[in-house]
Amino acid sequence: MEDKLDSIFSMQRGLTNMMNLDRYPKDTENKVSALCTAIMHEAVELQRTTNWKWWKTPTAFDEAEA
Repeated sequence: MEDKLDSIFSMQRGLTNMMNLDRYPKDTENKVSALCTAIMHEAVELQRTTNWKWWKTPTAFDEAEA
């Protein structure tokens, strides 16, 4: 029996190939830039799950959301 995650990745690869999508830059500089942008946005999303705004009323930290 194939692992579900492997199956999902395989289907996604097939869809990407079928649609001829070039999602990622080919050259190193643009790859680094794209990955840095993604990391920064993910970090901001994670920060928003915390009480970083000291002037606001604190809320309980939702570990599942983080």
